[in-house]
Amino acid sequence: MRHLRVFLLVLLVAGLLPHLPAAGMTMSTLQNLPALGVKVRGLSPDGMILGLSEAELVQTVAATLQKVGVKVVQGPALDQLPGGPTLEITANITRIGVRSHLFIVRLELRENVKFVRQTQNLVTVPAITWDREADGYTAKIEVIRAKLTELAEKFAAEWSEAGAAAGR
Repeated sequence: MRHLRVFLLVLLVAGLLPHLPAAGMTMSTLQNLPALGVKVRGLSPDGMILGLSEAELVQTVAATLQKVGVKVVQGPALDQLPGGPTLEITANITRIGVRSHLFIVRLELRENVKFVRQTQNLVTVPAITWDREADGYTAKIEVIRAKLTELAEKFAAEWSEAGAAAGR
């Protein structure tokens, strides 16, 4: 009976080993990300009334990413990257009082992915491979800008960590 337990334990461990990452490897979806588009997916009307603009949101995120060496593609150059990885900004802002606003800011990395399993046709589908959001309420537009910058800094830190693990 003891030999059977040892044998089953060996089978269990041997079956799991191919699925475990090797030491020093990263499982990050940000690994080997050569260039990145940045654009606004949505900015609510109350956000525009408050004083935010799509150009400002893109510039806030792009400036943060470029500090750590992320190659950022913006504007018309994005058309040259169809289906390429794009960090999309969503800023939903709703006025809830005379001066207060409820906000949700979100960053999503969208890119085309291929199925690992075999399919009838070779297809790629758009997928969100990284996302973070922040929310709250405020009367100051600076708070919303700061939250968006924090999200971009999280992305930049994870991108740097994935690059270090991959030897970039």
